[in-house]
Amino acid sequence: MKLRVCSLEERDDGSLENLTPPQVPAVENKDKSAVKLFVSIEGLEATGKTTLVRLLAAACAERGIAYCLKPEFPNGAALGRITDALHHSLFVSDAFSDGAIPALFYMLYAEAISLSKLDYSADVVLADRYIESQAVYQGYFACVDSSFDVVTFLDQLETLYKTLSLPLADLTVVLHAPLAVIRQRLEASMRRSLTTREMGTLGTFDEYYRQIAGRSDRYVCLSSTLGTGSLVSAVYEILADRLAARS
Repeated sequence: MKLRVCSLEERDDGSLENLTPPQVPAVENKDKSAVKLFVSIEGLEATGKTTLVRLLAAACAERGIAYCLKPEFPNGAALGRITDALHHSLFVSDAFSDGAIPALFYMLYAEAISLSKLDYSADVVLADRYIESQAVYQGYFACVDSSFDVVTFLDQLETLYKTLSLPLADLTVVLHAPLAVIRQRLEASMRRSLTTREMGTLGTFDEYYRQIAGRSDRYVCLSSTLGTGSLVSAVYEILADRLAARS
């Protein structure tokens, strides 16, 4: 299947310009079981997650597929403390004013707010990061024990989500890029050099994502250095196939 992606732009630094696709309206529905497919896009910073989510949304809109977007962070009052932490560090939990464990629960609270605002009558929910990022980022800083097992921690979070009747992803796309590429992109966007500690932490998180991706066949790993059209086409094909199987 060939996918035509309209109005695609690239920045001078090689990253993709974020696009805002037209929304296909859906009747508001808060029944979480109504959505046909919940898709999450995961990976490190600067791998193109947000851009991919928006391009997938554009592809869905082009084909009349109703979708709903879950942002990485919720709008509103909850965003303030997250933004404040990110002004001081690359990682929220590393600079959260009350410490890493409160940051974990605050980020779960913020995620719950985002989930409460979704329209589950849509055919597809497209999530810019989800539970895997909570396990990787917040779990790492909250669990200071060197024996931290990200897969076990994710299993525990999923059990919590199921207990609370929160949705889990049906398809999770994990984007990877060489750490040198990520460093170049981040330093260009942040206009500062990353520290040795930050790069070491990103390397650890990259390994965590690789471990997580081996858990089940719901995970698909792709390189964000693929051509944009090829990347969007590959993900949309998987999305469309899984959506058709559920219809």
